[in-house]
Amino acid sequence: RTRTGSLLLLLCHFSFSSAATEHVVDDGELIQAAINKASNGDVIKVMPGTYKETIYIDKENVTLSGVIVKGQRPLLDGENTLNDAILAAGHGVIIENFLIKHYKANGIMTQGANNFIIRNNIIVGTSVYGIFPQFGKNGLVSHNILSKVEDAAIYVGMCDNVDVVYNETFDSVMGIETENSQNILIEGNYIHDNAVGFVASLVPGLPIKTA
Repeated sequence: RTRTGSLLLLLCHFSFSSAATEHVVDDGELIQAAINKASNGDVIKVMPGTYKETIYIDKENVTLSGVIVKGQRPLLDGENTLNDAILAAGHGVIIENFLIKHYKANGIMTQGANNFIIRNNIIVGTSVYGIFPQFGKNGLVSHNILSKVEDAAIYVGMCDNVDVVYNETFDSVMGIETENSQNILIEGNYIHDNAVGFVASLVPGLPIKTA
């Protein structure tokens, strides 16, 4: 496989960003409120602070970007009561630079979203999956750090053409798992101190029949 698709994906995002409106979320405000106001192609910048919410993204080519100031990231804290931190269904979404802790289900999940980028996030202590793209095509999961995840830190489910590169996963049940997915690149990751490092599975009874 070549990496031409990933380069085209990045160029596509740069072309959208040139006409984007930027929305800034400060500590004490709701990230979801900014997403609700945003249009396709907009950029949401989230300043350091603590945000206790579940975020839904159903618009296309939206960039949700945490701003890192003197090493401090915006924290999404589920307080062990909220299920998911970020759920994205829109195509072309970028999610980056967040610290995510204490969610009962998933840290970042994409559902049927294509051309996504999930990068440079830190995810700790989610009860199901840390990063979970499902039913997606042409995605990039890179430079994330995940730990203390009770199932798979990174779980690629029923996807096609997703690159999982240069992530670190540790202290989890599984470091990286792919299930009923094809054309997946797993490269350059640091997977250590998990119960199982890497699993590639083909599970019967699911809509995608090959891996």
